[in-house]
Amino acid sequence: PIAIPAGGVKILKGNAKGTSGADVLGCLLPGEHDDTIEWPGMQEEIIAAQCCTGGGDCRREYEGECIAGHSDEIEPLTYGETVERCIALGLEMCSESCAGTGCAYNWHPVYTSLACDEATLAPSPPPPPPSPPPIAIPAGGVKILKGNAKGTSGADVLGCLLPGEHDDTIEWPGMQEEIIAAQCCTGGGDCRREYEGECIAGHSDEIEPLTYGETVERCIALGLEMCSESCAGTGCAYNWHPVYTSLACDEATLAPSPPPPPPSPPPIAIPAG
Repeated sequence: PIAIPAGGVKILKGNAKGTSGADVLGCLLPGEHDDTIEWPGMQEEIIAAQCCTGGGDCRREYEGECIAGHSDEIEPLTYGETVERCIALGLEMCSESCAGTGCAYNWHPVYTSLACDEATLAPSPPPPPPSPPPIAIPAGGVKILKGNAKGTSGADVLGCLLPGEHDDTIEWPGMQEEIIAAQCCTGGGDCRREYEGECIAGHSDEIEPLTYGETVERCIALGLEMCSESCAGTGCAYNWHPVYTSLACDEATLAPSPPPPPPSPPPIAIPAG
């Protein structure tokens, strides 16, 4: 089959008066549009075949017949098939839209011999950059404290979030409410469970579940950072919840779970006889 030229070819509106700007619907490219028979932008999307004489006279009809049938029964042709159809009729491709010359092709896109130009070939906008990876739990883990904790060790510590194990964790047992609440601090260590009158993650009764990484992102977005304590008593009823911190886990927090009890001994068999 006849290929689309290396420079591509313009698709014009069937009723176009010119060959640039709004009269151009797009550009057929070799290797990409060889089998294309439709193009958006007109009432009818099938691209109509039209041919011209060597002197540039338009022909949408040949000896009383539409080149590719009337619009309501149009024959879908690729660019290559259209070139072959024109050659078979002793004609060639047109360098314009043959607007108003019959077959109701004004409703269609039409093929041309016009090479694409920079405006037609303008590259699509680049895709948006990929989202940055979520913020990970630090290698040393982070402590989960009681929302009403006065300290950062002993009974005030509920547990330890570990990277690769708790990245999606949003709940922790040990308090009346199990969703881990987000809290943030200023660079100077001042606690914030509210920011500009709004709870960091909503009030306790409508709290927004956030992972550790999402909590870090929320604090950064507010110009704050993670806290090295529990912001006990600073609002939003987060005292009822576990809370995230920036505190690395210590040996006491990381103490391994007690080993499982040894298996029961096998039952004593009754001696034979």
